Amino acid sequence: RKGLDEMRRFSKALYPTISDSTFMESCGMADLIATCYGGRNRFVAMEYTKSIMEGNSVSFDELEEKLLNGQKLQGVLTSN
Repeated sequence: RKGLDEMRRFSKALYPTISDSTFMESCGMADLIATCYGGRNRFVAMEYTKSIMEGNSVSFDELEEKLLNGQKLQGVLTSN
């Protein structure tokens, strides 16, 4: 629920007229579920954490190249 509320508050800050019910429709919930359980960012973050825990830190660039078959991580430039 916290992630959905965060999405709602962020979107309302950018687009104040958006309806709260939009986030309760399947598109809002499905996006949140897909991102949390199967998103490429989650997958790469999991592998990044494993590499640190094993004492063999790998950069996100290396993991992106190794794991994503040409796709890119989402939002990496905005989080640095």
